[in-house]
Amino acid sequence: MKTFYFICVNYNNSHFTKLALASLDANALTSKACRIVTVVVDNASNDADFAKLKMICGQHENVVLIRSEVNAGYFGGLNIGLDSIDRKPGDLVMIGNNDLTFPPDFIETLVASNYPDDVYVVAPDVITADGYHQNPHCPRRVSKKRKFLYRLYFSHYWLGALMGFASAQLKALRGGRMNTLAGTSRYIHMGIGACYILTERYFQHFKRLDDSVFLYGEEALLAGQVMSVGGKTYYDAALTVHHAESATLSKLPSRTTYEFARASYPKYRQYL
Repeated sequence: MKTFYFICVNYNNSHFTKLALASLDANALTSKACRIVTVVVDNASNDADFAKLKMICGQHENVVLIRSEVNAGYFGGLNIGLDSIDRKPGDLVMIGNNDLTFPPDFIETLVASNYPDDVYVVAPDVITADGYHQNPHCPRRVSKKRKFLYRLYFSHYWLGALMGFASAQLKALRGGRMNTLAGTSRYIHMGIGACYILTERYFQHFKRLDDSVFLYGEEALLAGQVMSVGGKTYYDAALTVHHAESATLSKLPSRTTYEFARASYPKYRQYL
């Protein structure tokens, strides 16, 4: 029997992990094609949250809890989980945030899917609480104009804050955020970082994610890995996932998140 691995990272928000595990339990009731194993990597949460997380994980079958003594960052934490599994050919591996919930037929839909041989990463339809579809995140490579705007954005915090405010106002005038491409499955350049399925082809070339950034830019680094071996990322509109969105980052001051992103930008910009 195949194994479906879901690897996620927890950081001081165990209540979201609880919801994710409950939704995977619902999948276990309907999925006869594979065994479900969840690996939760705690990224050095405080003792109180880790105690809650330990109790939550203990209430579910086939959940492996790993506590990192240091915060390894997003992809760094996921790599701890990837290093821990005994993946066999044909097993399914999904990586992502802990603030995800899955419809009861998610795993059955994934098992029944058949992707072309050049697909190394699958990006599902990630839907936020306000109904926004986060994928396809980047259908194609970023334009020169947008790259120039990124350089401006990361040149100074206050300029970045002003550009962020202007962008939010423009979106509001246009009726809010919209993604008109969400209804059609297709090859894309990058999927949103909240979750990915890593295919058999990916593991033929890589054992781990590129975790050279602590936070932000992970989508571009994964795209860089895939491109380096001639692979592609595929957006599957039939696979839906619900995302609480920025459950951890919402706790951080905006200046802090900006500095994380600014430090990461030189490391991933070549893959945009």
